[in-house]
Amino acid sequence: RRLGACQEYGAACTPGYYQIESAAGWYTILVTQPIFYARPTVVTDVQLVDGQTVTVNPDLNPDYSCYHIADGAWSWSTIWYQTFIAKGTSITRVQFMLAGYNASSIRVSVHRDNGSSITSWPQVGPAKSVGTGTGDAWVGYRSGDVPTTPYERYAIKLTGEGGTAPHDFGIRSRVEDGNGYAQGQAYDATGTPQNLDLLATVFSDNDGTVIPYIDMTPGNVEDLAGSTGVWGQTFRATSVALAAADCYVAGSGTWDVDVVFRIRQNGPGGAQVGPTKTAQATYQATNTGIVGVSYAPGEVPLVPGSTYFIEMSPASGSPAFAAYKFHSQADNGYPYGSAYKDGVLQSNVDLEMTIMEYKPWYSPAIVNPSFEDHGGTLDDWRISLLDGKGPDNPPHSNANPYGPTTTFGDHFAGKITSWQLMDFTMGQIVEVADYDPAGERVVCSLSAYVQLHSHTGLTEEPLNVHQLWEIGWNDDGSVPASVNRCDHYRTIASIDGTYTGNDRHTFHPLSVVSEIRGVTGLKHVALRVRLYNDSAREWSMSNIDNVSFTAVVPPPSPKILLDPTTVDRVFWMGETPAADVFTVTNAGPDSLNYDITDDAPWLSVYPSSGSSSGEADPIDINYDLAGLPPGEHTATITVTSDDAWNSPQTIALTVTTWTVGPDFNGDGDVDQSDFGSFQRCLSGPGVAQEDPPCAWALLDTDDDVDADDLAVFLRCLSGEGALAPP
Repeated sequence: RRLGACQEYGAACTPGYYQIESAAGWYTILVTQPIFYARPTVVTDVQLVDGQTVTVNPDLNPDYSCYHIADGAWSWSTIWYQTFIAKGTSITRVQFMLAGYNASSIRVSVHRDNGSSITSWPQVGPAKSVGTGTGDAWVGYRSGDVPTTPYERYAIKLTGEGGTAPHDFGIRSRVEDGNGYAQGQAYDATGTPQNLDLLATVFSDNDGTVIPYIDMTPGNVEDLAGSTGVWGQTFRATSVALAAADCYVAGSGTWDVDVVFRIRQNGPGGAQVGPTKTAQATYQATNTGIVGVSYAPGEVPLVPGSTYFIEMSPASGSPAFAAYKFHSQADNGYPYGSAYKDGVLQSNVDLEMTIMEYKPWYSPAIVNPSFEDHGGTLDDWRISLLDGKGPDNPPHSNANPYGPTTTFGDHFAGKITSWQLMDFTMGQIVEVADYDPAGERVVCSLSAYVQLHSHTGLTEEPLNVHQLWEIGWNDDGSVPASVNRCDHYRTIASIDGTYTGNDRHTFHPLSVVSEIRGVTGLKHVALRVRLYNDSAREWSMSNIDNVSFTAVVPPPSPKILLDPTTVDRVFWMGETPAADVFTVTNAGPDSLNYDITDDAPWLSVYPSSGSSSGEADPIDINYDLAGLPPGEHTATITVTSDDAWNSPQTIALTVTTWTVGPDFNGDGDVDQSDFGSFQRCLSGPGVAQEDPPCAWALLDTDDDVDADDLAVFLRCLSGEGALAPP
């Protein structure tokens, strides 16, 4: 539900907080308000622990933002520009605030730097107009309408319409004093740079999501799409997984409704994709709420270009609801889908919804992630804070006061000062190169430069600061939802300040190779590093730079295949058992030279070595059980090869030797010694024998030791040194 909406939730609500009553675990949070100018975002990897408060500070991901209201820093003009460096792949919202206006509207456009005067920069995507006023004004776009290239320079252009030049409008701005936006500035209508930053915000797809469906015009929700029922909207996927969806709804006399979300292929009645989720609406106005649902990466996979249907129905016991439609179908109409009510197409109606998708959250490899390029951005790396103990901000531009950054330029600084705890992870998921759906091996190679240092005053504390490097993967080989949500992890490096000599000036190389085996068709591998200190100190630094990481299926090589891999046999004492046979096969290319050993004196194998080029070589298992007491005996046969990637392989062997029940001393015969033991346990008819040492004397089905048990004993009597018959 909405943060801090306490006017609707009563005294139990604390402003700025909300409570999740579901089980502890990993959650994904949708942060949205579609009629507000801010672009929605999805916060992934939120780990909730029973009874604990978790603080989440959502980053709304602007490419440019200057929200400085000052009456003096503005002047009249017909056109204003503001340059900025793009971080994302598409502009989705542009907001601004006027200081005065004579124009009736402002036309907003985006332009790309072509190296010439800003007045000649080419326009990217469509221009849009919005009415003038003194509050926040904005225009919106779907992802892809205004494409941008990350790290290239662009400008927003504001043009007055219907005014009196040159006094069409003035826009609020901030005088540059060295603390403003360093990567751009304002320009007037002639293209002359100004010592200003305009009061504007530019949002983009720089958070790993895209928005193919959204309200693109300011205005309140006004019109219901119809009466109560099961509502839904079709859309065409543009990326690989659904991230979130929201919708405005009106309940029957209340805003407080519970909505069941299902995602289906093609349309109503199509096959369901991903889980069913129930979401609670939050108050928006009388009888009007907004309801949203979010998904972890990969939870609802999508095929780009395919059609999907978001179905919304009342939860059991919840009031029925109707859905709102776009307040301006002409401006917001969606060309690739439509609204449905109770499975029936609603012509020329699109629901007042937002639909968000994940971009691929994995990359082909990590090759020196751009900690130093493009102003120190982290590119595809994701930071996950553990209990809020994150690095100083911004982490990628923290200067090391003790010396230069690295030979590579700026680095990622896991630096925290002023007696604070540090504990966070960061990482990236990569695709396995040379992917083989039948492959069973992936070789992971990491190289990085690291710096670890901790001190308090004049005391060096190298053991206080750490880096834990891990690789992770899923059992079925699929892409993990995040670097923190893998089925398995393996530590490949665990270092502290002693690794670098607590060096506060320079970086030191780290190189690791690790192989994942036994996962057929592994397609993605996660690399993550945890940067932390044991306790708060004056200084803690855990820095990284020039990281490269690859996961590669190696070329095929010989592989040991044993059949069977377990042998279980039961023998009577004194029996001469026949040999068993297993086979050794090279399940890979080329030739496999192998050796065979065992670890038990009562068995042997023949031959004890061999070579296979794909044929199954038979190997005999011979038993010598003389003197082996009754009971269960285990052994291991081991096949090794310098040629095979999966060497060694083993066969687990279990042999159980039996003797007759009256052979109380287990020597294989039934003789006078056994009879003496039997006599000591005689109890007589109807007298239960409960002495534990005499349990073996209960030879028939009752609980006494009498003549019936004696008859059984005598049938097995063989005499000293003669094997008792089975």
